[in-house]
Amino acid sequence: ATLRDDPLGGRAPVGFRYVLRGPIEPGVREAVRRVAEKVLRERGNVLLLQFEDCGGGDFQAARDLADDLRKLQADEGLFTVAFV
Repeated sequence: ATLRDDPLGGRAPVGFRYVLRGPIEPGVREAVRRVAEKVLRERGNVLLLQFEDCGGGDFQAARDLADDLRKLQADEGLFTVAFV
């Protein structure tokens, strides 16, 4: 069923990519929030996050970032794909 779901609700994908380098710290959460706001202003609906060399960061900051991204999808319809 997951493969048949339409996370964009029938909208055409308008994607943006952002590369995160270095450990996930509290400041990264704020940076990603600003990026997400910019994507939404530009009428984007897909955010591709690429994590590079992110080991050794703050677990709570990473968890808070994940919660923020989930909330953005629920509230604003911004679908996020993240990969390492």
